[in-house]
Parts: sequence; structure tokens; C-alpha cells
Amino acid sequence: MKKNKINLLENIVCPICKSENYKILKKSILNIDKYNFEKEIDFFNSSSNHKLSQQLVECLKCELIYVNPRIPSELINKSYSYNEDIKFIDQNNERIESFKINLNRIINAISFQNKKFSILDVGSGGGAFIQSINSSFIDCDGIEPNEWLVSQAKKYYGNINLYPTTLANFIKDKKYELITYWDVFEHLTDINNEMFYINKFLKKDSYLILNIPDYGSLFRKLFGFNWPFFLDVHLYYFNKKTISLFMKNNQFELITIIKHVQILKLKYILERAINIFPILKILNIFIKVCNLENLKIKYNIGQNLYIFKKQ
Repeated sequence: MKKNKINLLENIVCPICKSENYKILKKSILNIDKYNFEKEIDFFNSSSNHKLSQQLVECLKCELIYVNPRIPSELINKSYSYNEDIKFIDQNNERIESFKINLNRIINAISFQNKKFSILDVGSGGGAFIQSINSSFIDCDGIEPNEWLVSQAKKYYGNINLYPTTLANFIKDKKYELITYWDVFEHLTDINNEMFYINKFLKKDSYLILNIPDYGSLFRKLFGFNWPFFLDVHLYYFNKKTISLFMKNNQFELITIIKHVQILKLKYILERAINIFPILKILNIFIKVCNLENLKIKYNIGQNLYIFKKQ
């Protein structure tokens, strides 16, 4: 008997309060009857700009915004584990610049100056965050489920401490003073399970950094559903209230919020903007004629760095 494609969608309860009650904010435009999940889920990669096509809902109890029902976790995780992502690697130099700026601001915020400490970076991509660290005071390990990205990182940067695995499967007898998630936490299929392993690898009275698209940001309110972070790869849309509640439930205290600084090439930014506003295609001609494709742009369109302390 042929399996009904509708059954390939996965219903979840709210990951914060476990409620099954929600209101629909945006209906799905995913054509289940014509969609071959096994072949076409390759938009689940680090640089994906595949616009949100799944259903977006708001929990009626805690107000978390999340995708439900969604493409099954098994298929999402499988896609992340093997996709080649050349576009992501191409922006590594700009990401290194961004990380240097943001890490210095984090260190100042939590008084790590002139203290030796260790970092575990989860979802390291092509190793840019690890490469951004040039201090003898900092020891950094990274983990990345995409084996292709790990191989590319080692090709470009040599023998860096980057492991092809997930946090749940990471085997190392070590605890860290800082765990970082740069544009990663909102991609995870099971954030409660992730918190179990965060607690396993993070020392008491140490810190967790989540860099996430902030649903409460002015940019989200201005752009509405044209906000660039409404993507199929993003499964949760936190604001200060919901991320604080989730972390409090896991014994973490919010310390501060910092505006994320992102540096990327104009060509890459424009390509993603055109995905939302096709009229911007005309700018492609201008930046090519003026040789501005590699111009580096510093920007923020609603991403915040949340710093939490483990209680």
C-alpha cells in the first residue's frame, strides 16, 4: 500500500510548555502531493534561503512562534549531514571578521578578559569561528554534523579542532566555560534534548551564547512575512520572553542581550534579498558594472546575541 505523503509531515507539541493548542499565523504553501521529500529536502543547509513554506503557528499558552506541522526531524537531520554548501564556505573570511568583533563584545560582557577559558562551538560550519580566535587565553573545539563542511575546513585551515558530529554524539571528557550557537539553535529539531547535552558539557556558573533571529525585533515588525529570516530551515522564532522562559525552565539565567554584527559580501546579501524582493534584481547590473560584488557590508536585520549563565 502506498504511503500517504501527508503522513510525512511531523506534528509536534510546543517545546517550551508542551501545549498542543496553537493559532495559525501563516498557512503552509508546501504542495505535499507533488513534493518528493527524500530528493528535495536539500534546502536544509547552512546557507539556505528557501522561503518559509511550512505552517507557522503561535502557542496559545506561552506564545512561542514555531513551525508545525513540519518536515520530519529524521529527514531534516539527514539533509544537514551531507549537503555540499559552497556558498557558505565562500563567505568564511567575512564570517571570521564578524566573529572577532562579536567575541570581543561577549568577552567584555561576561568579564573573561585575561582569563584562560575554553569554548565549545556547536554547528561550526566551515570553521570560521574557530579561525577567528587568536588568543592564547582561549581553547576552542568545534562540532559540525556536515562532514563535507568539516573536510573543507580542514582543507583550508589544516588540523583545527573541528569534529564531524552532533552534540548528542560528541565524545570528549571535558567541560567548557562557554558554549556558542551561531545561527544554529533555531535550526535544531529537538531543543529540549539539546539542553540535556549542553548541561553535560558546560561547567556550573558558565555561559551559553545563542545568536538567533529575534522575532521581537523592529526589523521583523517592519518587514512582516518578508523578514529575511522567515525560512524553512528555521523551526522556532524566539523573542526575549519566549527564549528567556525556555532557558529558565532549563536553569539558565539571562545575563544580557547584544546586537549581532554581521559582515558579508554585497553579492551574497543581494542574492538573499532578491529572494524576497525580486525587484532588486536591477541592482545586480549596477553592482557588476561598478565592480561592487565583493564590497563588504556590516549590518543587522534583527539578530541578537543572548548571553545566559548556567545556574
